[in-house]
Amino acid sequence: METNTAVDTFKGRSESLSSRIKKARIKAGISQAELARRMDISRASVSIWESGGNVSQDNIIKLANILKVTPEWLQYDVSARPEVDVEMLKECLIKTEHMSKKLDVDLNQDQQARLAAYLYTEELRGSEPDEKRISDLIRILT
Repeated sequence: METNTAVDTFKGRSESLSSRIKKARIKAGISQAELARRMDISRASVSIWESGGNVSQDNIIKLANILKVTPEWLQYDVSARPEVDVEMLKECLIKTEHMSKKLDVDLNQDQQARLAAYLYTEELRGSEPDEKRISDLIRILT
């Protein structure tokens, strides 16, 4: 069965530390071997971390610096950005409305807010779900 992080997020489950390490590493365009070299550890250690092994606090901080993410996001899936980008959030709401109209689905305010919040969070992470992903999320919500 395919893992669906969007469904997990909607159901209150978030990605694991191991999946965030891998996601950030791939987004940075760094191989496991290169990450290991930069951290002065073995490639096997990186593989173990990406498979769910324990990562020390010191290594989380080193990883965050190398992968250009915050330690808070890496460890807890929490953005350290306290301010809200109102324009970005507005664009997420517009996308939500556009896709619900395109699919001829009426979302209530709670559903709109949940989808817009998900899109906003993904954009803060540097990921933008495509139309198929958004339409799948709308179907999940309804």
